[in-house]
Amino acid sequence: MAKINCEVDSCVYHAKDDVCQAESIMVKNNPRRVYDMEIGAMAGETRAMTSAETMCQTFKPQPKKEKEKES
Repeated sequence: MAKINCEVDSCVYHAKDDVCQAESIMVKNNPRRVYDMEIGAMAGETRAMTSAETMCQTFKPQPKKEKEKES
């Protein structure tokens, strides 16, 4: 399988050296060229939580850690 590099470290498939370990991936096209997402985030949150925030339909968020659940 080809090596896929990905910086989305909030995904369960993210591994050391920014390598995606998913068996296969699906990346959607952006036909309307919509780039209206703001750079930055509220309260310092910069991690993707959904596939729509990455353009990768394979994205699956990592389970929240206990400390994050309490917040």
